[in-house]
Amino acid sequence: MPPAAEQPHGCARECSGIATVLCSWINILLIFVPLGIYSHMKEWSAAARFSCNFVAIVPLAAILGASTECLAAHTGQMIGGLLNATFGNAVEMIVTVNAIKAGLVTVVQGSLLGSILSNMLLVLGMSFFAAGVVEKESRFSAKGASANMTCLTLGSIALALPTIYNCMEDTPTADVLSISRISSAVIAGVYVLFLIFQLFTHAHLFAAEGVLDQDLERLYQPKGRFWQVSTERTLLNFRPVPEIVTFYAWEVLMSACSSILLLLGATITVAICSEFLVDSIEGVTEEYGLPGAFIGVILLPIVGNAAEHATAVTVAAKGKMDLALGVAVGSSTQIALLVVPFSVIVGWVFDVPMSLDFRIFDTAVMILSVFITHTTLQDGHSNWLEGSILIAIYILIAIICWYIPDTHEGRH
Repeated sequence: MPPAAEQPHGCARECSGIATVLCSWINILLIFVPLGIYSHMKEWSAAARFSCNFVAIVPLAAILGASTECLAAHTGQMIGGLLNATFGNAVEMIVTVNAIKAGLVTVVQGSLLGSILSNMLLVLGMSFFAAGVVEKESRFSAKGASANMTCLTLGSIALALPTIYNCMEDTPTADVLSISRISSAVIAGVYVLFLIFQLFTHAHLFAAEGVLDQDLERLYQPKGRFWQVSTERTLLNFRPVPEIVTFYAWEVLMSACSSILLLLGATITVAICSEFLVDSIEGVTEEYGLPGAFIGVILLPIVGNAAEHATAVTVAAKGKMDLALGVAVGSSTQIALLVVPFSVIVGWVFDVPMSLDFRIFDTAVMILSVFITHTTLQDGHSNWLEGSILIAIYILIAIICWYIPDTHEGRH
């Protein structure tokens, strides 16, 4: 730990911490925040409104994740885990709420599925490939990854059962909704159990190799006017934010109050931009012929995950494969067991028939993706060929989504 005299204090510490969060290369895209709001007020074309607000949410998601990590550093391990689980998915949750209020159930279902697939196939595949270019083979905690994949299997079954049930003869919509709401409560309960399993009873399964203590081992080394942090233990459930967040000790520079204010500001701004984004989706679909399935499954997941995607590939190339898995597999687990049930409850609150009855195609893709991902993770080793295969599968799914008719929703 560096001497206290060498660390910034008071207002200088707060300013340094905030500057570290805001002075990231990705925040250049913040220029699109006022552009997105202005485009909505002046009623620009649907494509212009969609594009501006789409790009605006990318840096906001990075700031939101960064402030969450800073706030989590001031809390205990369990509270920190809950903060990461909740606000780490804030963008997906906010977009979900706005889309459900607009009645875009199919878009919400596609976006949730797309978030899981992009992390599980595209991000993991790119991480494997990037690591494979540097070294022939990379190692990671197979037991920790297996626990996440078991949870994703549960999520797949939870989507499959209501969908299959709705394919039976004479099954009323009310029953499908009831099944979905009860199932969502069960899934959310399992996620709480998973947090306890990961953070307390079996935390050693999620530790990177060479870790002797369950707590984070921090080695402070001076770098400029900030303090660099080297972390040897990665919680696969956490959603690491851009690399500068992961490797710099913002908890040393920012107070809990500043973190909360930054978190609230980013959350409110994301809510505004996401509402304008959702309002433009139907216009983009009608005017430009962009398939709704492609928007939901492929484009929208990029909004909240772009910064994390870059993080995963970067740290994988540096040999930190457990951290890359924390972004890919851990994020998919959170969405499947937390955000999906959350969306069903939100639909219940707004009296919108949001259920776990996804399209047959969505359910099949989810099950097959979990299967192939589990196959690549079970041995605790990765290489560039496995990464290429995962990326190819994601591309195949994207191609099919482009051709799915907008009227094709579940069983009709």
